[in-house]
Amino acid sequence: MKTQKLKKDLDLYLSCAQYERPLITDLKLILKNCNFNDIEFFLKKLGYNPPSLKDVLCETRQILSLMPLLAKKLLSLAGNKNLVFLGRDAEIMYDYFVLHYPKLRHKLRLLPASTALWDYFDSESNPQKVRKFFEYYEVPVNYLANSVLVDTGFVGRIGYRIWRNLSQITGNSIESHKLQTPIYLVCKFVRAGYGTQIEAFANLDEDSICYSFFPREHAQIIYPRSENFAYHLATAMQFSPRYFGHYNRVDRSGRALFANEPLVFDIASPILNQYAKIIYNWSCVNPLGALAVQMEQICLLNI
Repeated sequence: MKTQKLKKDLDLYLSCAQYERPLITDLKLILKNCNFNDIEFFLKKLGYNPPSLKDVLCETRQILSLMPLLAKKLLSLAGNKNLVFLGRDAEIMYDYFVLHYPKLRHKLRLLPASTALWDYFDSESNPQKVRKFFEYYEVPVNYLANSVLVDTGFVGRIGYRIWRNLSQITGNSIESHKLQTPIYLVCKFVRAGYGTQIEAFANLDEDSICYSFFPREHAQIIYPRSENFAYHLATAMQFSPRYFGHYNRVDRSGRALFANEPLVFDIASPILNQYAKIIYNWSCVNPLGALAVQMEQICLLNI
């Protein structure tokens, strides 16, 4: 009976992932009546064979261990402004805030923001389509005017794309929107970029420390920044498994649609080491892995 209910609940939860990223609060309700071992048992009954979900999510734990510091600093920087997290890369930060700051729920938003999506808007040259997109994700222009943007890194270029589109909607200057709606990054390594780094982590800038925190990510780095801890943290967030590919267009309602990227449905450790370079970013599209990351947040943090 318990397995049947769990199957029904998870089927509904994962079916939502075909169109929208599921809410971690919905998964929290599912996990009230079962534990991590129940989920593993259920996945095996479906034909998947994860050796141990917890064993393959060591970097998720490391990211979460640093989130209290990041969250405290980000809240200090944002003041009374709303927090708009840019997806897909900042999803794990958004989930953390939703779970840990329920009283701020009205001030938290997750906005699809892949580079390909802003290229699409540029090609459409239709400010009203962008306005509808903002409204669909509950970040209308007046909400954004009292918000900060949050991303992993590394330049803050998505912030500029958002400011430019806001400028086309309102007629105000890009600079005015930049001042109204600044962007904060886990890591900024381009001095002339648009964002501000949230936390320096200077006391952790040693290659051995970076490796001990993020061994999988460390083996994948594509830039010579082996002693920049914030860089490795941001990249580890970017390498987290996703429910679906990067966003690259919207439908008539304003909902962001995602590109078809190679799916990986096995959560065995070797698979999570494989990343595909998909146009703009490194990507691991693994719905079960994405589910496991969300479960890890709930189970490890004892919410």
